[in-house]
Amino acid sequence: MTTAQIFGVRLQYSHTLGRGEGIGGTGFRIPAAMARGNGDLLYVINRVYDNRPERRRVTILTVDEEYVEEFNCGYHGTP
Repeated sequence: MTTAQIFGVRLQYSHTLGRGEGIGGTGFRIPAAMARGNGDLLYVINRVYDNRPERRRVTILTVDEEYVEEFNCGYHGTP
């Protein structure tokens, strides 16, 4: 595994999460933030392709990259 020390903190690479969205897919496009939930759940705020009405969403997946679901607030005329 790759390790690095930045500002006195030792970081160790574990693995990469997610994949590119693709058209209509469940991957990420421009992930902006991630939070850890209960158990092994991760919540990722990300954008989708501009031709999709929701434009932004929260994708829920597990640490093992199992897709759980996604939700969004819909498109209300604000880009």
